[in-house]
Amino acid sequence: MKVILINPPTPKKETWVREGRCQQFDIWGAPFPPLSLAYVAGQIKNIAEPLIIDSGPTKLNLGAILKIIKEFSPQ
Repeated sequence: MKVILINPPTPKKETWVREGRCQQFDIWGAPFPPLSLAYVAGQIKNIAEPLIIDSGPTKLNLGAILKIIKEFSPQ
């Protein structure tokens, strides 16, 4: 089974930290990776093939994410 976990882009193309609470930046001014998605991927890796898409640092738009989804072909 293939599973995609997505940290989606924001409407205004801003960088947001979604871990713990939603805010634009943490106190150091740098975004954190989506740890909750990494935790889920770690829990399911023995029963599924997880793929994490983090649109924050990659600056992927919705069209690019949809292309990845189509190519990966999750169940």
